Amino acid sequence: MVSGIPGARPARRPKPNAICVGGPCDGMLTHIEQDVGVVRVRLKPDLQTHGVRYRITAGRVHHPSCNVPFVVLSWAGDDGGD
Repeated sequence: MVSGIPGARPARRPKPNAICVGGPCDGMLTHIEQDVGVVRVRLKPDLQTHGVRYRITAGRVHHPSCNVPFVVLSWAGDDGGD
């Protein structure tokens, strides 16, 4: 994404803070901004795909890429409802 402000730096992608467990995104790192509920994780970064449903859990797991534990996202299936 490019900023519309002259001389401004492009926006940075947020650091991953969650890991998907199960489903088509198994093992994928992503960034979430909520504490409870269901999130949609996109397989592709485009805005045209709806994403796969993952439930935010209380679980945390350490990953070698970061010294802070990641939130565990559990695959919720793809039945369309949240």
